[in-house]
Amino acid sequence: MNKNTSSFPDRVETVVLGATWYGCGLAFAAGRNTLVLERSIVPGREFSLALEPGSLWDAPLASPEAASLREEAVRRNALVQGVMQNAALTPILAQWCLQNELPIRFTCDVLNVSPHAVEFQAVDGLHRVECSRVLSAEPSPRNGKKYLSILIREPNGTTLEPGAERPGFRLFSQCVPDRLLWQLELDAATPWEKARAIMLERWAQRPEALKKWSILFSASEFSFRNDDNPFSALDRGIQEGGR
Repeated sequence: MNKNTSSFPDRVETVVLGATWYGCGLAFAAGRNTLVLERSIVPGREFSLALEPGSLWDAPLASPEAASLREEAVRRNALVQGVMQNAALTPILAQWCLQNELPIRFTCDVLNVSPHAVEFQAVDGLHRVECSRVLSAEPSPRNGKKYLSILIREPNGTTLEPGAERPGFRLFSQCVPDRLLWQLELDAATPWEKARAIMLERWAQRPEALKKWSILFSASEFSFRNDDNPFSALDRGIQEGGR
C-alpha cells in the first residue's frame, strides 16, 4: 500500500466543485465521504464576493438547516428588513461549515474533471482524487446575463431612491444608510477585464443625481442570480445533494 503523505484523500465518494452556498448544501447532504474544492479563500463567494443583494427573503425553506441559518443572520443583524450585509455572510456560513465538519479545501484550482476523478492545483502542488461522482456547484449564467456590482457612498445631504431600474444598472439599499449597491447588467460572455472597463465607463456617464457619489469598492466575482438568496441556495443544495 502506498503511503499517502498528502493532506488530500486518494478517493472519496463525492467531489463538490465550489464551496458556494449551494455547494455547501450539496456537501452537507452528500455525507462525510465528500471533498469540496474551492478556488477562493472563503465559502459562499457567489453572494459575499459578488456583492449580490439577494431577494425573496421570506420564501419557504424546505430544510431546517437553511431556516436556522436565516434566523442566525437576522439575530446577527446581517439581514435587516430584507437588506443583507454581504460581509457578514462569510462568518455565518463558515461557522456552520465547521460545526458540520464539511471537508472544504480552499485555494484549489480545478484543472481537469472526468466522471470519476478530479485533478487540481493546491498550494502544495498537483493532486488527483478519484470519486464515484462529481457535483458542480459553480455559478452559471441564466438567461444569458450576469452582473457586476460596486458599493457606492453618498456625500452628506444627498438622497437617492434605490430599487428603480435605470439604463443599464440598478440601485439596491444597504444596511448602512449612506451607501447603495450599484449593479450593472452584462452579457454572459463578457470577460472580466471588459466588464470592469464597461463598469467604469458607465460610472463616468452616471446620472447627475450620482455625480457626487464615490466608489468604495467593487465586487471581485460576477453575480449570476442562480438563487434568490443564500439561504435558498443552501436549501437547494441540501435537497439535491442526496440524490
